[in-house]
Amino acid sequence: MYIMGKITKIEIQEEKMKNPENFVETKKALESEKKEPELFVLGLLSKNLENIGVETAIQKENKISDDPDADITYLQYIINGYVNKKKYDLHFDFGKERNDEILNDENEYNKFKKRLIKKLSRDYNISEDKIIVTFPQKGSVSVQVIFQSDEFNNLNLEDFKRSFKNDNNFQELQNLKTIHESVVMEGCKLSKSMLDSRGNRSEGWAIGENRGGKPYKPPTDGWIGLGLKVLDRFDNGDNKWIGMINGPGEWCVAYHGVGRGQENVKYITKSIINDRFKPGSGQAYKNDENMNKPGTKVGEGVYCTPDIDKAEIYSGKTKINGKNYYTVLMVRVKPSAIRQSSEEPDYWVVNGTTDEIRPYRILYKSV
Repeated sequence: MYIMGKITKIEIQEEKMKNPENFVETKKALESEKKEPELFVLGLLSKNLENIGVETAIQKENKISDDPDADITYLQYIINGYVNKKKYDLHFDFGKERNDEILNDENEYNKFKKRLIKKLSRDYNISEDKIIVTFPQKGSVSVQVIFQSDEFNNLNLEDFKRSFKNDNNFQELQNLKTIHESVVMEGCKLSKSMLDSRGNRSEGWAIGENRGGKPYKPPTDGWIGLGLKVLDRFDNGDNKWIGMINGPGEWCVAYHGVGRGQENVKYITKSIINDRFKPGSGQAYKNDENMNKPGTKVGEGVYCTPDIDKAEIYSGKTKINGKNYYTVLMVRVKPSAIRQSSEEPDYWVVNGTTDEIRPYRILYKSV
């Protein structure tokens, strides 16, 4: 599977500020449903992600990357929306006058940031270009520090704080008051190049056939599907997994709802954008018997269903221009990976942290 380099929220923001002409605002994309459905569906995904605080950027065509594989990897930015790296929130208090000087004078802030980076580089033996310092806030000086190296993910916070005390080379930085640890949130770049019009459908769905040895239940009336660029991406270019003849090596068709209810949108959407698919906290059927392997339990995993009407239940309504939309991902699932509850066989459970479930079409409909 192609996976591009990680990008952080601040990198997205800076790129949009420097080259705004290379991007389409989410609001503009959402106005293009009839004229450009491909752009509209990116706006729909962007809106879902923005609901949980993920910074998004819809890039215009031909402004993506010098990476020759970039046009086939943008789905990974949706799936990998969070990084399992740590960031450190440092709160300094220099007194109102000095706080205001740093926060309101760009030169003073840059001097402060430079001193902080130099100190961290010296203390932790990491090059300055591997340290990101950003996000000053009004009132007092609060910054976020991100070490772009895994070895700093488990810093002892007390030792970290103690290193600021009695440091005569950086006396002003002794005014560190608190430090907290949290998780880095990535940015998310979207482009029409992640889509493949050969997979677009709005009618003419195949009926009464099998896929991967299990019945295929096509989307019902009203659903519009936009294909994702997945051909030749997996298994060294072997596309049997996405076949349509129920032949050897073919995977089953299922659906995964996006963003069930605003109160649950973080949980549902995060399960998609965090490390491919990731098992959520619900796991309603984990203790049920696995009907595909008697004597074992279903266990934990990612939930999907071969019935789009059931997936719709788990798709939150996103309101756009006065209309509500449901969003569902159409996926292929490795047959041998499917675990089914003997009580609720229409819900499939797979281990989403491995390559056992692959999104290949985005579905949406207005309600």
